[in-house]
Amino acid sequence: MSFDPEQWLRDHLGGPVDRIDPLSGGLVNQVFKVVCPDRVLVLKHAAPHLATNPEIDLPISRMDVEVEALKILGELELPNGVHWPEVLVHDRPQSTFLMSFVQGRGLAEILADEDYVSRLKGHGRTLGGWLGTLHARSSVSERREEFAGRIDNTAIQKVRSEVQYRGLAAMLDDPRFDEPAEWVASRFSGCAGECMILGDLWPASLLLNGDSWGVIDLEFAHWGFPEQDLAHLLAHLRMWALCSENSAPVEEFAAELTDAYFEVFSWQAENFKAANIHFGFEILARAIGPFRSGYLFENASLADIKTAKAMAERAIVEGIGCFKVS
Repeated sequence: MSFDPEQWLRDHLGGPVDRIDPLSGGLVNQVFKVVCPDRVLVLKHAAPHLATNPEIDLPISRMDVEVEALKILGELELPNGVHWPEVLVHDRPQSTFLMSFVQGRGLAEILADEDYVSRLKGHGRTLGGWLGTLHARSSVSERREEFAGRIDNTAIQKVRSEVQYRGLAAMLDDPRFDEPAEWVASRFSGCAGECMILGDLWPASLLLNGDSWGVIDLEFAHWGFPEQDLAHLLAHLRMWALCSENSAPVEEFAAELTDAYFEVFSWQAENFKAANIHFGFEILARAIGPFRSGYLFENASLADIKTAKAMAERAIVEGIGCFKVS
């Protein structure tokens, strides 16, 4: 049975609704902007598969995880400069919840605007410092076991391991990718992580409003490894830089974000190893793999795709590329 947002709102909101607009960019879930006379809200529903690809099954428990992740962010006393939605109604049986609307211009839209992207200068420090603090504080929290249980998203990580790591390695049919894919898949698919991570931090999940960032779409959040967050975002920034006529502002943003992150949180050697592998496989997934459709490389030149593949290969096989060395 298909989800009926109008009926759900009649049953749960208890007030008038002026308009319900589907939001674009919902790759994983069905998302609607709900315009009321006095406020704007967001309604999110999870089907048992990827919203844009019914052939990829996903557990509907991801809605419960996102709700808990949003609550935990509020419990960690994180620094100012980044905000997130407030959960208003959580309908567990229908894997649906209603939340506040986060204002801001999407990072993807900013990166696509050659005349505006230079205004990102300075904002990377805010985001990087906040992300590092999230990882640092959750990793040493006395409530770490409680947090890990509340955001147990093992099923999502197993899907990612099969599709993004093992699946891509099989598609490439190159033995050099097999060991890195298996190693990072095994590392990330368990529940014995180090801290709370957002799980799918990329331009579509970040909004900039003045000097403040908004973080949305936490259905992949879980107790995991910090490198997955940072490497994921850096992979997308590197792809945007590759496809941009003016890559310098994007590279500067990535550099200041990375510097601010490591000022508040440090890693071990295995974190850096896994970061490069995830960085490479995320680029491959977008350039030649299952998530190419509707993104940067869908209509890219063969030269850009070749460059992206080479960048990814170097990161996965040689362990070089996620972090630029000046």
